[in-house]
Amino acid sequence: HILGCRFLFFSTLNISCLSLLAVKVSADKSADSLLGVSLYVTCCFSLSAFKILSLSLILDILIIVCLGVGLFGFILFGTFCASWIKTSVSFPRLGKFSAIISPNKLSASFSLFSV
Repeated sequence: HILGCRFLFFSTLNISCLSLLAVKVSADKSADSLLGVSLYVTCCFSLSAFKILSLSLILDILIIVCLGVGLFGFILFGTFCASWIKTSVSFPRLGKFSAIISPNKLSASFSLFSV
């Protein structure tokens, strides 16, 4: 009878060890699963944040480029106006010839802007 109690005790201990091992494996798998889900969610949020940041930087660069092109256009227009005024002031003694030169220079410069 004592041997039966000892055997029963060891078999119960063996079953409880196996059930503890199964619980530990199950807990590890669920922890791995939760970790994988959290990594996936973090990765998606990081990717979204990166896309938003890169879109913001692209828009900033486009705004800077557009402002630069506009400023360059104003500089060209200012240079054109200054050269046209200089041309019309440079030839006051030529009379009719000065009137022919100025409109031709004006049309050539505006055709440059339209391109």
